[in-house]
Amino acid sequence: FLFQYHIYSYNSIGAEGARALAEALNSNSTVTSLNLEGNSINYSAVIISSGQNNTIIDNILRGSTYGIIVSSSNSTVINTILSNEIYNNSYGIYVNGSFYVNISSNTIQNNTYGIYLNSSGSIVFDNNISFGIDGIDVLGMNNTIKANTVNGSSIIAVNVSSSNNTVINNIITNDNYGIYLSYVKGVNVSDNKIDNITADGVRLVNVNDSFISNNSMVSISGDAVEIISSNNLTVVGLSNY
Repeated sequence: FLFQYHIYSYNSIGAEGARALAEALNSNSTVTSLNLEGNSINYSAVIISSGQNNTIIDNILRGSTYGIIVSSSNSTVINTILSNEIYNNSYGIYVNGSFYVNISSNTIQNNTYGIYLNSSGSIVFDNNISFGIDGIDVLGMNNTIKANTVNGSSIIAVNVSSSNNTVINNIITNDNYGIYLSYVKGVNVSDNKIDNITADGVRLVNVNDSFISNNSMVSISGDAVEIISSNNLTVVGLSNY
């Protein structure tokens, strides 16, 4: 299926009816105000494959393996995922091998993994992510994770395993680990509020040349910042209550 310059809107679609959207969005399409539940055909409610300038906005996506997939999109034109309700999927939003994805103002709840971001040059902004194993997993470079609320992650709220990313102004509460960096360099973790954490607020494992600044920690059961096998770090302005 090739969808160009189309708008798909105001439908309630179950497993069989979601087939067209589950095949692929290519370019210049808008998906809005759909209610998609339990797609069993391609395991995802909406797929963007090798496309650009698509917008997925104001949809309810639930009960699939993947709520939204963006894959192999290498364009400099942004794909936008905005103001959707995504819940009870294995992955809420799954981005793999893509550039320049804007993921903003979504409610992502009760998914096993909230946002999986194997991407470069993307922004994850102002999302409300709750009750999963990991809230946000970052595997690509040069992404910004900003002003999100992540609550109730059973393992890690924000997990960064690629270099040159920015994690700023997030609210992280009631998680196991707050922010976890591993085998990376050039990461900026600043101005986050981290509260009621079972393990460590910020954990750094084999991290180099990174900046940890002005993070507020409240009720951290482990260490506020734990540093393991890391070098050339700047840790300043830590508030730990």
